[in-house]
Amino acid sequence: MNFYLQEKKNDSRIAQFQIDVNENFENWADFEKQLGVYTEKYEKDKVDDFCFCVKDFKSSLIKHLKNEEKRINYDLHKEEIITICGTALTNFYKDLNQYSQDLFRQMINNAARQQSITYNFITFNYTNIFDNCVDFVKKTPKQQNSIHYNIGKILHIHGDISKNPLIGVDNAGQINNTELANINKIDNLIIKPIINKKLKKFNDRTATELIQNGDIICLFGLSLGETDRTWWQQIGQRLLQPNVQLIIFNIADNWNPIHADEEIENIDNVINKFYEAANIDSKNRTQLNPRIHIGLNTDLFKMNLVNDNSNKSVTV
Repeated sequence: MNFYLQEKKNDSRIAQFQIDVNENFENWADFEKQLGVYTEKYEKDKVDDFCFCVKDFKSSLIKHLKNEEKRINYDLHKEEIITICGTALTNFYKDLNQYSQDLFRQMINNAARQQSITYNFITFNYTNIFDNCVDFVKKTPKQQNSIHYNIGKILHIHGDISKNPLIGVDNAGQINNTELANINKIDNLIIKPIINKKLKKFNDRTATELIQNGDIICLFGLSLGETDRTWWQQIGQRLLQPNVQLIIFNIADNWNPIHADEEIENIDNVINKFYEAANIDSKNRTQLNPRIHIGLNTDLFKMNLVNDNSNKSVTV
């Protein structure tokens, strides 16, 4: 958000929006959720002002992401990309507990014998960094890989920096101002499932097919926020099918690995958050617990790909 607050705007509507964001910066950390809350500040006849502010922020965000992507030097880090991404694909379970490692190793080996391993990706990111990195792996000769696998689809469910990046909420119930929630202009601006359906690109249909056909579903770099509730619920429904496994990679702050109780608490928190987001009722939770695996603070996909000397890492 800092990149946006630092921009000087001549329009009074944008200037006030920036002030409001800055005064409630902690709440705006979940920008999409806060958009639904922020509608309370607008009367129905001022809906155009709200749309104007949202569009201005989106333009600034995409400009910022494009500039960040320009800092990536893919050719310089080609070997690092191939090694780290290749390892992340073939050994994604390396930081899980022993039970989970043994389970996934067996599943992968069984699938490999049948030549039936395919990796599909649904990304919520707008940049094409992940796509470009995976493309290097895809072009690597198969004999260099310890396990034969196929790279399937990489689907930007909410668009990308080139066209139709979607920013907003999951449904009208997440728009606090009920008057604005019933306006078509708002639906088309910030309710992501509605926008996807109206664009008729079939991103939503493709994502549903990928989820419904997945045997191992990994969630990486996602907060399980309510503004993407549609997808957590679909994953939850898929998980109710026999033998489907879910891995959630999550960041745990203030956790000392020497204390087992802290690790267990963090794992339970992630699982319970998923259950709430996916709307899994209590009677199904017991049967699903063994098929949900949590990786805490892993270095999966972590690489330093920037051109400058900032030493900042880029996680794809």
